[in-house]
Amino acid sequence: MAEVLIKLERASDESDLKAWTRGHPVAVQEDGWTWGALEGLPRFCVLHLTDVSADQVRDWLDPDYDGTIDDAPVLRAIRKWRLDMDDLNIPNWVKQSIKDTGRVSVTLAQIINFLKRTVA
Repeated sequence: MAEVLIKLERASDESDLKAWTRGHPVAVQEDGWTWGALEGLPRFCVLHLTDVSADQVRDWLDPDYDGTIDDAPVLRAIRKWRLDMDDLNIPNWVKQSIKDTGRVSVTLAQIINFLKRTVA
């Protein structure tokens, strides 16, 4: 199954879509990955997806491009997708688990409605 490292801190300049910010997936690994000492609270949390493999969610790491200039892709946002950590509909048990342990185990169905495009 998959583990996704999610950034919890906001970017210093939230208007900079090329900066890592709250909700951006930073890395995807297989279940049981040993995360580093700095890959936890307060800067990050681990989203453990109990029903999908890392390969099935690796596209969460894709950047968002806005066409090309001279055949080179133009980066619009560092990530195409983000987990909307501030959505009022995220279940309280998810928020509490992240707050308490920096980790939460969910199914894809439990979290998919909170995965949103970085640039609408």
